[in-house]
Amino acid sequence: MKKSEKSPLLLRVKGLSYRIIQMRLLMKILKWFLIIFFVLSIARGQNIEIVPFRLVPSLDPHCQIKVEIVEPVTFLSVPDVYKEEILDILIDRAVFEVTNPFAINEPFRVDDKFYHLVKIPNTGGDWNQPYWMHSE
Repeated sequence: MKKSEKSPLLLRVKGLSYRIIQMRLLMKILKWFLIIFFVLSIARGQNIEIVPFRLVPSLDPHCQIKVEIVEPVTFLSVPDVYKEEILDILIDRAVFEVTNPFAINEPFRVDDKFYHLVKIPNTGGDWNQPYWMHSE
């Protein structure tokens, strides 16, 4: 064989190595793309306010069940008018989740803030008992 001629076996081996190099390069690019995508998605993540609610008996003859909502901590710095509107929306959403089981555990958005309602059992206790109140 002359030096200028290359064997077909050597060409196949080199072609295979080029394909391996291309696949490795593609995998590296894909890996970095995924890393950058996840980092950016975590950086843009939204905080979700978890709001517990429960259904309690009511003395109203027309509606015998009442929705009690534990106010989120973020409501301490919110004006009263806005707080009442948000509480009405949360109560309506709680009724929606109870009457439509397919909508349970879905976060929803109110004015750029995400909320997640969690139903807790009714133990017969009251939220306003003395051991719940404390002064700081």
